[in-house]
Amino acid sequence: MRASEYQVKIAWLLSAVILAAAGVALWLNGVAAVASEQGAVEVLSAVTLLATAILFWVPGWKNPTARAGGILILLAMARELDLDKLPFSHGILSLKLYTGAAPLWEKLIGLLVALLIIFTVYRVVRNGTVPLLRGVIAGQAWAWLILSALLLVGVAKTLDGAGRKLATFGMEISVSSAELAQIIEETGELASALCLMLGVVRLPDRQTITQARNPNGRTYSDGSLRDDHLDRARSGK
Repeated sequence: MRASEYQVKIAWLLSAVILAAAGVALWLNGVAAVASEQGAVEVLSAVTLLATAILFWVPGWKNPTARAGGILILLAMARELDLDKLPFSHGILSLKLYTGAAPLWEKLIGLLVALLIIFTVYRVVRNGTVPLLRGVIAGQAWAWLILSALLLVGVAKTLDGAGRKLATFGMEISVSSAELAQIIEETGELASALCLMLGVVRLPDRQTITQARNPNGRTYSDGSLRDDHLDRARSGK
């Protein structure tokens, strides 16, 4: 059995355990397990993201894009646990942290994390967008799972703090509507994390992806792809 097949089995097992844990939390705590920040479902989402990063790194740590993807997933896990806010005066991505009276060490850490986010997003988008789109068009399971994860987290983040966002426009929603939005958000984030984990373990070999992107190109040690024909044309050969 290949290593990727082991990873798929591990991912399915972890998914079953996480869903079972979510069911137990709902049985014991009711809606509070989903409708509250730092509730059981939110913690399970963070655990799923941690497992996803590990599964992503195991076969591809030497690949720069895989390293960047794993780091990006870990940053998402930290965001899920509000680690971008709890240790700081303001959120790392908030301008108030850098323009206000926050301690210098908070500003430096925030700046380093922000630069890390920019770098990892650039690396993943640059090397992963085309293979993902080609995979979706080809109907490959890994691509559709990752696309589903992105769409689900997009919907979840849109509903994050819905009452607060609408209040800025002079609109108010009922307590029950705010609670429903919170439930959909947390459920969507957990579903997104599970889709991402199940998609990551199905990723084809890196060489297969780059060949699909450009059959005339070759992969370099930095994970980038260049077209041989363009290289020769530019050099005049």
